[in-house]
Amino acid sequence: APGGLVNLLVKRPEGRVHSAFFSVNDAGEARAAVDVGGRFGPERSLGLRVNAAVARLNTQIDNTEGHSRLLSVATDWRLSRDTLIELELEDSWQSQPSVAGLSLLGDRLPSSRTFSRKLNLNNQPWSQPVQFEGRTGTLRWTQNLQAGWRSAVTYGEQHLRSNDRAAFPFGCYEGATETYYYSACPNGDYDLYDYRSDNERRITRSLLAQLEGRFDLAGIENNVRFGL
Repeated sequence: APGGLVNLLVKRPEGRVHSAFFSVNDAGEARAAVDVGGRFGPERSLGLRVNAAVARLNTQIDNTEGHSRLLSVATDWRLSRDTLIELELEDSWQSQPSVAGLSLLGDRLPSSRTFSRKLNLNNQPWSQPVQFEGRTGTLRWTQNLQAGWRSAVTYGEQHLRSNDRAAFPFGCYEGATETYYYSACPNGDYDLYDYRSDNERRITRSLLAQLEGRFDLAGIENNVRFGL
């Protein structure tokens, strides 16, 4: 795509993995994660991969501290040479205040010399953080058929919930002249709203059945895939 492409890959149980990660930065943000996996059972037919992460979130702006956590599990079961069952589960949560309203300063970007990290209009006694919560699961059955053909059936389900909140600055309306300002009023006043949209939910379910294989036609090898 013109804007670029992101390819997200599930960490699968491909072998023994034991790793840990920890980082901190100058904004006071700290992250820790572990990645553990291996194969077990007769002929190593059962695989398991677990990732867990926690973070104390922060930015270069004061009063933007937040937290996040994530747990994901990927497992597979090789029932035979031709049959594979795969399961992936993920649970994630994040909570952090947002930063808004710098456009109220005028029609120019703030200078790095005059900008203050204390400038955060969302830092009000009644402000609440933005929260995201997600649970995702995928189950896949892959079966090798005869003559190089293979079928796969995948079912996925995702439950997302968010609480969108902010001390929302909205410029200024001067009633005497019935004039709207995209930034603060000439005297420095501006409108500030307690915006809250709690318990926004989105549920997605998907079922995909595929059949793929190859055949020769007039001396030419053809690869085909059918999906529904």
